[in-house]
Amino acid sequence: MSPRLDDNPLRLARVRAGVPQATLAKQIGVSRSTLQAIEEGRTREPSRKLLWQLDNACGLATGTLEGQLQRWHANRSPLDRLTARQRAVLDLPAAGVARYASFVAWRRELASSPTAFASLIGVDRAKVSAYENGIRVNGMPDTLATALVNALGISDAYLVELQRLEPSDD
Repeated sequence: MSPRLDDNPLRLARVRAGVPQATLAKQIGVSRSTLQAIEEGRTREPSRKLLWQLDNACGLATGTLEGQLQRWHANRSPLDRLTARQRAVLDLPAAGVARYASFVAWRRELASSPTAFASLIGVDRAKVSAYENGIRVNGMPDTLATALVNALGISDAYLVELQRLEPSDD
């Protein structure tokens, strides 16, 4: 089972310590959005100094959060980061993919840029950009197709429908 955002070790430690996010942020001298990014998993590697400050503020032994956050990130799936709307796009029946004018139009439902999408599925941004810009004329690269199946859990039929879309709107 993949961890949920409310399983984040920092969030759990903070809640157990009875410290609101804004209070903790002020106490250690960072913005609330910094703590929020860590708790949401958007900041994968906070500085060791910050983690030690958080350990201390939450009553943990020094180094506790560092190890816990590393394990939490290692067990996270890209699907854990998706909104309900993004999940709905992935839950479409394969035939529903045809409603999109292009791969780019479909991809924009999941990520605003090729870079963000590449990060989501764990491939090189150049692969996504090359495909979307028509540089790759022999269809979708195998590495991109494999990442779509592995990272997003789409079916083979869904993948076939994605491959039928034009790469870009142009």
